[in-house]
Amino acid sequence: MQNSEYAQIAGVSLSYLGFITYALMLISAFLPGFPGRLLGLVTSVGGLLFSLWLLYAELFLIKAICPWCVASLVVMVLAFAVAIWRIVKAGDLRSDDQAKATDADGATG
Repeated sequence: MQNSEYAQIAGVSLSYLGFITYALMLISAFLPGFPGRLLGLVTSVGGLLFSLWLLYAELFLIKAICPWCVASLVVMVLAFAVAIWRIVKAGDLRSDDQAKATDADGATG
């Protein structure tokens, strides 16, 4: 992948884009509350979709597998799962009616 025509997007190295993505995921892990969970979700979705495109490019366009790209894909799948888990655990997907009903019952979400 590094030596192919797909190693850059608009002149920006894929390594640099990966670094930025992983840095944002690290920030999201330490950012409290909903903003941290949202940043984690958005970053992991973007990274996962991009990693899937890279896998497609490896298999069908370049016809060579990049071990680092595959490892990154695995990490992105795990990051996406963790992001979903954080949002579900926090109750961010509840509607306002569900949140009010839960609060009225005395339960804390």
